[in-house]
Amino acid sequence: TASLITHSSARSGGNVTDNGGESVTSRGVVWGLSSNPTLSDNVVAGGTGVGAFLAIITGLVPETTYHVRAYATNNTGTGYGSDEEFTTNAAPTW
Repeated sequence: TASLITHSSARSGGNVTDNGGESVTSRGVVWGLSSNPTLSDNVVAGGTGVGAFLAIITGLVPETTYHVRAYATNNTGTGYGSDEEFTTNAAPTW
């Protein structure tokens, strides 16, 4: 799930627990305005291999609902985590 949500950024991540018998060559989060984003949408890389990772999503619009999910890719394809929804905060008024 997303945390540390501001008007323009959020933190998310995941935990790759199984590599499916092949090395994980890419992992991170994908995000967008529609449910179940994919690698064709916005991507924040989170390294390689198995284990937990964090990713910072930036460039978000205030008071907008986004969808995010983790992904992991190896030679056999890409697997995705569950779709999570979050809404950015209002922009600060200084």
